[in-house]
Amino acid sequence: AKGGAAPAKTTAQTAGSDFDDNAEDITDKVSRVDGELAAAAEKGWPVLKAAWEALDADLQDILRAGLNQRHKPRAAEVSRAAKEGAAA
Repeated sequence: AKGGAAPAKTTAQTAGSDFDDNAEDITDKVSRVDGELAAAAEKGWPVLKAAWEALDADLQDILRAGLNQRHKPRAAEVSRAAKEGAAA
């Protein structure tokens, strides 16, 4: 664009703008939080639910697909196995 107009921000830049300059890169943060959700899923549905609810809305939007495709099924499996183990 001529006349010195600033280029439009990309989605990644916009998403990252909510974090202060000293905060970790958004990609690193998403990766770290996704790992935390995976660890929570290994402890069952109630722990995963609490971890999810503690996230801000922006991170929830970014991580929702991973939650539904990976973490919820794993948490359900862990919870089911714990329940079956307690019933035995």
